[in-house]
Amino acid sequence: MTGSKKTPARSGGGDRSPDANGLVDAAYPLTEFFSTALQLEMLPGEQLPEPYRTLLVNEDDMTPVLEAHHDQTMTLRVLSKKMQSQVLLREVLLIG
Repeated sequence: MTGSKKTPARSGGGDRSPDANGLVDAAYPLTEFFSTALQLEMLPGEQLPEPYRTLLVNEDDMTPVLEAHHDQTMTLRVLSKKMQSQVLLREVLLIG
């Protein structure tokens, strides 16, 4: 990917299914939990500065990545959850 792309994210209905143009909502599942449109800028991972690159550009679960970054155990508190098409969506707060 070259350059960056600013795009408003749809609110309350995004998903990982391609739209008519073959694109997916990059903000999903955030759009399921926020009632206002999000203004996002998509960047290639190599353009992210540290520590954001290490935190966000990886294949690991977020909790152990944050635990390693902060060198402490995190507790997860579920703020909201819902089932959608046999997928569990959760809004969580990590406390360290």
